[in-house]
Amino acid sequence: MEPKTTSKTNADRRSRDLPTTGEAARWVRELTGLDHDERALAALEVVAGGIVRRILPEEANDFIACLPNELRELLLELPAGPDAALSVQTVQRELAQRLGVNLERALEISRGVGIALRWLTVRGARPDVLAHLPREFRILFPPL
Repeated sequence: MEPKTTSKTNADRRSRDLPTTGEAARWVRELTGLDHDERALAALEVVAGGIVRRILPEEANDFIACLPNELRELLLELPAGPDAALSVQTVQRELAQRLGVNLERALEISRGVGIALRWLTVRGARPDVLAHLPREFRILFPPL
């Protein structure tokens, strides 16, 4: 009986450590210059969705577990990866289209979102999740 209590306690603690959707939106806004939470969350959804579609399902589940509930629900609906045809440029084009910005601005935004995702995964105690991405995706995660 005790292991279940301990497991539940650990799960509750991890859940409290995860960022809220509002915190994630604020981080993305601050790092990208986007002006509204909705646009920040859309950018986060596109970039995180690209990552989920590009890595193995087990890795994707670890990554998704670090994110706020609202975003988690959207990402769990995506097709399982890895989609080897998906490139970082594809993600940036999707971002440009979704936000109505040019590709140069989409590149800037994607890097800001990448920094926010790094913070989110570290806070969720899964700093190695992003290491599973192909080399080309590392452009999304500039040094802090």
